[in-house]
Amino acid sequence: MTMKTACAAAAAGLLALSTTSGATVLIKKNLVDLSNEAESIVTGTVTEVWSEPAGGSIDSYAEVQVSEWIKGDSNAATVTVKVPGGTIGDFSVEVPGTPDLRAGQELYLFLHNDTNLPTTVVGWAQGAFHVEDGVVVEVGAPLHAFERRLEAILDSSVNQ
Repeated sequence: MTMKTACAAAAAGLLALSTTSGATVLIKKNLVDLSNEAESIVTGTVTEVWSEPAGGSIDSYAEVQVSEWIKGDSNAATVTVKVPGGTIGDFSVEVPGTPDLRAGQELYLFLHNDTNLPTTVVGWAQGAFHVEDGVVVEVGAPLHAFERRLEAILDSSVNQ
């Protein structure tokens, strides 16, 4: 194979890869949207995160010790949440827009609970609210204000 042929083959391969890659488009969701779409809303602490192979890619899982089930009829002590992307050994897959879940984080999660699929976060990163020092980071609001707003949303959806 000549150098010219090898370069052409490499360029064709790169072009093929670039045209087959996909993009994810997330629709902006506010707290009302997230609350209405979530089958469950929990607050808790991430206790463990791990990644597993997923058909040529990687998915990550986070075990969350539930402090409170705010919405949903479960009383389970933990919930396992699946997000696309992760790292196994030297191989990493980064998926923009996915929630950043790490052990030790305190958070509120708005969850899809399809019985045939793993639990996922509504709106990806939009449905994961991290709490640090009494502040909900993503909205920059004190925890008590966030909780009151969420209560009001859930109360109004029950009364409709």
